[in-house]
Amino acid sequence: MKSETPIKTNKCKHGKELRLQLMFPFNKVYIQKIKQITDARWSNSLKSWHIPYTKDAINQLKTLFTELDLKTEETTFAKTTQHSEIVELIGKYRQWMEHKRYSRNSIDAYTDAVKRFLTFLYPKRANEIEAEDMVGFVNEYVIANNYSFSYQNQIINGVKLFYKEVIHAKLDIEKLQRPRREHKLPNVLSKDEVKMILCSVKNKKHYTMLSLIYACGLRRSELINLKPENIDSKRHPLLIENGTDLRYIQELLGHKSSKTTEIYTHVTEKSLLKIKSPFDDL
Repeated sequence: MKSETPIKTNKCKHGKELRLQLMFPFNKVYIQKIKQITDARWSNSLKSWHIPYTKDAINQLKTLFTELDLKTEETTFAKTTQHSEIVELIGKYRQWMEHKRYSRNSIDAYTDAVKRFLTFLYPKRANEIEAEDMVGFVNEYVIANNYSFSYQNQIINGVKLFYKEVIHAKLDIEKLQRPRREHKLPNVLSKDEVKMILCSVKNKKHYTMLSLIYACGLRRSELINLKPENIDSKRHPLLIENGTDLRYIQELLGHKSSKTTEIYTHVTEKSLLKIKSPFDDL
């Protein structure tokens, strides 16, 4: 009888030890059960739980998941045609990337991403997989396990390149959408925290540098590139982004529309001189 429990298993090596890898969509109940198995461990590299590949551990797993059919010859991909195909395809993918001089980190990350993708969708073969399967993989594996935006992008990039260069199959890779960019609010120090930092600096040069960064909202590169001629000795303003193309200023300020940036370019000099520096309140 075919198992209805969405747990897939695979032999894996953890160090020199042979283990049984457990793959399933995030499920707190399953995790609590698996934790009861002797020497059950979570692997960050495999992104999955694994247990000793022993008779006792497998029997514990069978007891906890009575509906799970764990016949070794059926559950270990090493003895299936599909697994052999995955190994062969991953090998071709790795070879292609090495030929194209991809970095070692990129090769390892992309081949791992494709391996997880194909293994998750087993027993579907690589040339049978469709764009909808990718959506299911993202929802049931990536999002369900609370993986990051960057990891989801890495998976999609790896799979797209794999299907484009290795499979040449019917998967419409252009339909694979990346997640919306994650916008995180920056951590802002309080005035007291800024004051403590400045008071702890004994070197006058370093104190001046940090004070300028805070008072004028400078970037590191802007501070480093400051010159005496940037200071107007009569009116005392500090000239920083002068003669810079409006498009660059727009990008630096993070404005989506150039019209927003144009507003800032029309602020009068008189108004600028009225702006109070945050440094004055320390």
